[in-house]
Amino acid sequence: MKSLAYLTTVFLAPALSAQVTLTLQQTVDLNSTANPANLEFIGSNPAVVAWNGTDLFVAGSNNSPNTISCGIVPISGALSGTPTFGTVFGVVTTPSFRGYTGLDIDGTDLAASFDNGGTNANGIVAYDLAGTQLWAKNDRGSSGVAYDPGFPGGTASGQGVGWTKFGSARRALQDAATGADIWTTANGVQFDSGLSTFWRDIDFDDQNGDIYARRSNLLLRSTRTGDNTIQFTSFPFNPATADFIALQTLEVCNAAGGTFVIFNDRSTSQAGQAFASIVQAVDPSGAAVPLNFGAFAPPAGNGAYDFSYDAASNTLAILDFANRDVHIFDVGLPPFTSYGAGCVNSSGNAGTLTFSGPGTPGSTLDLIIAGGPGLAPAAILFGVGQTPIPINTSCDLLLAPIPGFAIPGIFLDGSGGATSSVPLSVSSGFAINAQAVMIDGGLPEAIPVATTNGVAYVAP
Repeated sequence: MKSLAYLTTVFLAPALSAQVTLTLQQTVDLNSTANPANLEFIGSNPAVVAWNGTDLFVAGSNNSPNTISCGIVPISGALSGTPTFGTVFGVVTTPSFRGYTGLDIDGTDLAASFDNGGTNANGIVAYDLAGTQLWAKNDRGSSGVAYDPGFPGGTASGQGVGWTKFGSARRALQDAATGADIWTTANGVQFDSGLSTFWRDIDFDDQNGDIYARRSNLLLRSTRTGDNTIQFTSFPFNPATADFIALQTLEVCNAAGGTFVIFNDRSTSQAGQAFASIVQAVDPSGAAVPLNFGAFAPPAGNGAYDFSYDAASNTLAILDFANRDVHIFDVGLPPFTSYGAGCVNSSGNAGTLTFSGPGTPGSTLDLIIAGGPGLAPAAILFGVGQTPIPINTSCDLLLAPIPGFAIPGIFLDGSGGATSSVPLSVSSGFAINAQAVMIDGGLPEAIPVATTNGVAYVAP
């Protein structure tokens, strides 16, 4: 491949605006999970979601006047167009208007929080990804759950399954392997002493351990200084409080181009709320981050959405409680913007291409392929334009390749992934598009080639 510096003299473009571009890759219909006659029944509505780039886990809520059972369903092949619903686990008897409040994945484990209105044997619980329970904490899981990475340079006492509950305003912490108490709602770090009432969700910045929480529709950020200490709490989103509205959620997204927090501005549970007005984002300082969903325009809902970001694939799952859907998006954050969609390959997934690194001239850029056919040869092409060019009946090039500019000779590993690195000897304003192509003998195509999404890059 020729140096990208050469292309600087050919292709220039203005810098991108500070917005996150979310490109829809797949929508998974969850209506079947609300039918008690189906094996995948998890409750009247899906409430919370966890996503690892391959599989979805969706937990239910009881939005009916009767007592029912709620559970968690795994969904494999979520990007394949033919997702497979697995065996429901974590089934608990649930009174009206209660249910699961949080899910989070850490490698091979899944943590969940459940609220039946009081202390419950399965208030905070961990499973392996096959649905086998690892441990359970007898408490009230009213306010979400998330894996706490701890403070950088700290000890194991800062890492585990973090959670809070109504009336606490403290981060409790369970040992991720055993469920043993590390810190409790009596002695865990107190991220706010004056608002300890209706906490709805909690998450952590994987890079620095900062604590983010929702309280009565507010969004709080507490700057971490140690395993169980913070420096101060700020309010990146501080509207009028809405104390008795459930399912006010958030997700910290450490994307390649920077960190943003996505959340739902849910001050009422009334129907007819527009997705675009409810789903919002801020950066860690509290500055609004515009979200560009392109042509995506789902039906209005009741403002209840949950979010799960997978850094490895740079994808975001958004669950719609009212319409019983999960939408999966590629995430593009300047200087990187994902566009278009890959085609489904013989692995059953649509392969993805993401860029990782600061993206600044003089830095190193990692180009990451995921979700491809295992052990397949591949190449990354560079080019201009974003108009689809058909390769075969189901796969398109999403750029016009520049002859002689490519990264050839890539071989995917057994899981269909590979990473290539290039130095960015470019100038500010340099622009280029990239896409991965993979030889896939398992496709029923005369030209056995599968493609990923495209990625646009503009040097800041």
